[in-house]
Amino acid sequence: GHTTGYHYVMTGYKPNFADGDNPVPNNDFYPSIGSVVSRELGSRGTLPAYINLPHPMAAGGPGFYGAEYAPFVIEADPSQPDFEVKDLLPPSQISPERLGLRRKLLAGVDRLQRQRDQGPANAMSTYYGKAFDLITSPEAKRAFDIQSEPDQVRDNYGRNQLGQCALLARRMVEAGCRFVGVDAPGWDVHFNCFPSLQTDLIPYADRAFSALITDLEQRGLLDETLVVMMGEMGRTPRVNAQAGRDHWSMAQTIIFAGGGTRPGQVIGATDAQAAAPITEPIGVNDLLATLSTLMGIDPTKTYYSPLGRPVPIVDGGKLIQGLV
Repeated sequence: GHTTGYHYVMTGYKPNFADGDNPVPNNDFYPSIGSVVSRELGSRGTLPAYINLPHPMAAGGPGFYGAEYAPFVIEADPSQPDFEVKDLLPPSQISPERLGLRRKLLAGVDRLQRQRDQGPANAMSTYYGKAFDLITSPEAKRAFDIQSEPDQVRDNYGRNQLGQCALLARRMVEAGCRFVGVDAPGWDVHFNCFPSLQTDLIPYADRAFSALITDLEQRGLLDETLVVMMGEMGRTPRVNAQAGRDHWSMAQTIIFAGGGTRPGQVIGATDAQAAAPITEPIGVNDLLATLSTLMGIDPTKTYYSPLGRPVPIVDGGKLIQGLV
């Protein structure tokens, strides 16, 4: 199902399950690709290295890497007139002087805690430091101020949740974020799929994606920004009795742009029914190995879990030929 698919495409690992009777995967162990990027590349400014919007990405957590590499989640719709990033400003009743005193007090507590417990204390100290920098940073406030964009630019992306999330993602990349995950719900079209695809899903996605690519290219950012549009699974070649399409894991389409990829080509092919590949199959680990390499990350690099288990960034996989 969806949860298993999310876990596989975000981590490259088959999911663990909470127990033998529970079909819901447990993503407490394997880090997502966003958390890998956060750990390997870090942030280029005061913005977090890894951001999700407009809600948390399924299976997008840090796993055993720890909270320091978890995504900063913007749980708000940037297409709404009252959009704001919650908790970005300090409480109005706390003066800058009092806020500074609180930070000094926290630093003292951190020093004492680190003397007792090095690992978790250091991780949380870094986490708190980044949070403080975020709420006091003028650069962060400007990056999240989507209302400052010209009306024409906002119109180009589409005045809907997906379009404005794509625009906000561009602003965050400009401000130093390394990995932005934009979740676009609504594509689980098991019933009466054709009207929703034709009137809402495809037009909104087409407009947002094309506007993002054009905008990045005009700003000179496309060559250094990798854009990937994909889902966690494909859909059945056959239309079901409810005029919808069900889950299908044998084939799906992924769109790449920028980031050193070669444009204007189709890689791989399926049979006439789009049911199964007729060229060499490309798997999830091939995808993640290619993404990692394009971002300057060694996919074979290995970290050790708290129990000493070796966990490579990508479990196997090879570069997608023709894409790079």
